[in-house]
Amino acid sequence: MCHFHNVKLSEATNNRICCHFEPNQEYWNSNSIFSPPSRRFGWFATDLKPGVLYEFPYNSPDQLDESAILRIPDYQTGEWCATSSEQSDESNETQ
Repeated sequence: MCHFHNVKLSEATNNRICCHFEPNQEYWNSNSIFSPPSRRFGWFATDLKPGVLYEFPYNSPDQLDESAILRIPDYQTGEWCATSSEQSDESNETQ
C-alpha cells in the first residue's frame, strides 16, 4: 500500500520508488545518516515524475522503469487530479 497516494500496490519483483518517498525507521535502520533519500535519488540520474511508481533491480538504478501511474498531477492548480474512485464517490453524493 502506498500511504502517500492511498493506492494499493501489486506484488513487486524489484525495488520500487516514487518521488514522494518518505523514509521510515526501517530505512534509517538500514542506511546511515550519510545516505539520505535525496542522495539516493541521485542514483537515478533523472528527475522522477510526480505520481509515478518506478521499479529497478537493486544496484542497477540505470534500469529504472515506470511501473504504474498512481495519481496524475494537475499542474495548473498544484493539486492532484481526481482519481476514478474519487469521481465515483462524488457522483454518488450528488444523486
